[in-house]
Formats: sequence, C-alpha cells, structure tokens
Amino acid sequence: MTTQIPSIAGADGRRLHPAVAGIPIEFRLAFHAFAAYLDRRVPEVPASAAAGVLDDLVVLFAQAAGGGIPLRRVVGTDPAQVAEALLANHADVSCNASARADLARAIDAVVG
Repeated sequence: MTTQIPSIAGADGRRLHPAVAGIPIEFRLAFHAFAAYLDRRVPEVPASAAAGVLDDLVVLFAQAAGGGIPLRRVVGTDPAQVAEALLANHADVSCNASARADLARAIDAVVG
C-alpha cells in the first residue's frame, strides 16, 4: 500500500478517513474507489499527496451530499480526471490508464 492515511475501521473492516463516516453510503463507496485509485496508481502517489487528495475529496463529497448534489454530478463521467485534478494540487505526477479505467468502473457500479 502506497498511501498511509490516518483512518478508522468501517463496519466492513475497510479503513476509513475519519470524516467519511458522516457522509452518505454512495459517497463513502466512491471515496473508497478514489482511495483505491490512488493506492494502485503508477507511478506511486506520495503518502502526503494522497492524504491531501483524500482530505479535499471528503470535504467535496460532504458539501455535495449536504447540498443534495448527486455523486455523478460531482465526479462526472471520468472520475479519474477529478482524482488527477485534485492530485495536481498536491504532487507533480502523471497517471495510469488502467487505474483510470478501474476507478471509472467502480464509480459506475455505485451510481450506474
């Protein structure tokens, strides 16, 4: 695992960012998909950059959920583009096409 995010365990045993527990389930599932994307991404994402991205993402998801904005509107049709845009704020790294496709499939599974 390349990321080392301060976390708590969720009911399913997966590790959660502390603020994730307070957001709706579809946003939590999407958060896990983004965390997995960052974790499997090549080249590796520095832990500090991944932590920054996940912090930004949980704030974005909490605001969207609180405002009644659907997940698909937040992540769009290319969720990896969102991940890469957030990552660009925290690190200078390029992306991996396979990881992008996996993230897109995970989000599709959540919101259809």
